[in-house]
Amino acid sequence: MKKILAIAVALVMVMAMSVCVFADDPLTLDNFGTSGWDSEYDAATKTITFSGAWTGRGWWIGSDAPMTGYEAITIEFDGGAAAAGQVVCEYDGADSDTTTFAAGDASVTAVIKADAPCTQIYVQIGGDPQPLVLKSVSMTAAGAAAPAETEAEEAPAETEAEAEAPAEAEAEEAPAEAPAAEAPAETAAAPATGLALAVIPAVMALAAVAVSKKH
Repeated sequence: MKKILAIAVALVMVMAMSVCVFADDPLTLDNFGTSGWDSEYDAATKTITFSGAWTGRGWWIGSDAPMTGYEAITIEFDGGAAAAGQVVCEYDGADSDTTTFAAGDASVTAVIKADAPCTQIYVQIGGDPQPLVLKSVSMTAAGAAAPAETEAEEAPAETEAEAEAPAEAEAEEAPAEAPAAEAPAETAAAPATGLALAVIPAVMALAAVAVSKKH
């Protein structure tokens, strides 16, 4: 009983240690604003207010439970981006990624290193500080689109190969079926020939008896 209890406790501890705040739920506007400096975020209006050029606001993930397994994040702006800026993705032990967007852009898709522990993602604008209103956020899991495209490309080839296989099989079997159909006819003719050969000596014997009786 003690051993079972110890195993159960160990499993619970392992599960608890493996859980990351963002492992199951991608970054959203609900948890936006935990990272940044010289800026503010109003969750009610989804508006970022910058106090100067290249100040930032975004998500703080941290190095204790970094985010992995995502290859991109798309941020949509309500009414388009008020000014040109960039999205910066920082990692633990790897160079950061920077993706720029222009004034008026409806959205920006920033690349994320899927195999590197991401610790922070934030938005910046350059030039005169202007409010930036966000509309939505979506994330792309690593390799999410690739398998579907591969299957779609390979499916026709496999279908054609399967479609041609029966035709080839029928073409190869056709000659074998033709002799098989003639075989019974040859077999049926053999007994008739044997019967005729067997009857000939009997007829000759009867004819000899008949001739001897006349003499």
